[in-house]
Amino acid sequence: MKLTAFLFFLYGIAFSQGIPVNVELHSGLKQQAEFLGMAGDTVRLGGTIQGKFTEVHLLLSAFKEIRDEQGNILPLDSLAAAGNENQTTDTAAADTLNPETVPENSGLETAALEDSAAVKLQENPLPPTLPAKEKATPVKSHFFIDSDPDGAIITKRDSDPICKTPCAFTTFDSSRVTFDIYWKVGNHLWAAHTNLLPIPGDTAKATLKLKRVEPAVEFITFPEGAEIFPPETITKKSKPIGKTPFVYRTLDIGFSEFRLWIPGYRDTLVQLYVTPDEKNIFKTELTALTNSEEIEKQNALIKTRKHYALGLTLMGSSIAPAVAGGILSIAAHQKYDKAKTLKKDLERPASVQGKNYQAKVKENKKRADEGDRYLYSGIACFGIAVLLLGAGISFTF
Repeated sequence: MKLTAFLFFLYGIAFSQGIPVNVELHSGLKQQAEFLGMAGDTVRLGGTIQGKFTEVHLLLSAFKEIRDEQGNILPLDSLAAAGNENQTTDTAAADTLNPETVPENSGLETAALEDSAAVKLQENPLPPTLPAKEKATPVKSHFFIDSDPDGAIITKRDSDPICKTPCAFTTFDSSRVTFDIYWKVGNHLWAAHTNLLPIPGDTAKATLKLKRVEPAVEFITFPEGAEIFPPETITKKSKPIGKTPFVYRTLDIGFSEFRLWIPGYRDTLVQLYVTPDEKNIFKTELTALTNSEEIEKQNALIKTRKHYALGLTLMGSSIAPAVAGGILSIAAHQKYDKAKTLKKDLERPASVQGKNYQAKVKENKKRADEGDRYLYSGIACFGIAVLLLGAGISFTF
């Protein structure tokens, strides 16, 4: 009921003068005008342009909000709905309530108002509409870059490789451009960089002597202690490159990707451009986890990684007892061989009561007992190795 009364009130005053309102379009334009009503999804505003009261129609979708002088937001959606129910009446009213038409070349076309918000309803006369400026055609320039030694890769900084020296190529850049030139052989890197200013319609040239470089990336994170991984998704088998703060030495110039991970924070995939400079500093602030599902998922990954690391440790620990078991087994066989030799000597005819015979009997028994001890100890070591290996395998799966 209140809405219907409000509509009749608007239409009743639209023949003379509308409601003073403050208009704000989605384009950012803010302007004072007079609200004359609505025709379907079209908002009717009025104002004085070049000394004449002019009515302008704009689509509802162009408006962010319309407020009256008291700061109340007008219910445009409700007004539009009511207008659609009475479309025939609204259309007729719109024709009647448009006593003035927009003068020719006044710049008040609806599309212009919606797109550029260039025309405002105001009391002062509007300046004449200026023709749109034609875009200037970009001027083509050229670069020629050579290096000593030649065959080096040319890369526009923060971009992909272009070609190898000597190389000539075209550009539409108008400002100074930085190029990285590098030559990699095995584990050695020679590089240089230069800044060239394009010469419109001409060629800017540079010849560079490459020098030996050892570029590095210094990772700094907030908080510290983030592990640095390759860009692949982190799993229980992923091995970190280092932990921040960390200096990572590389021979790869250009774009590289890394993944930063620390418990309690979202793992972050970062892309950076490595220059031939001695040190590239990369700083970033990690985002703390707040979603319970993400926290639970990360805790599960932490547990899995700990189990996998423990499994690898146990499997590695099984090597020592296995080696010890092997050594003890070899020693046991050596003792048994010595005991066998002594036994053969004792089988020869001799006086059982002789001192030499009795000494050999004792020596034979001693060697046999030592062989037993070494053998049993070796078997125990092999058993420990098997237990450690089995436990390690169970933790890694």
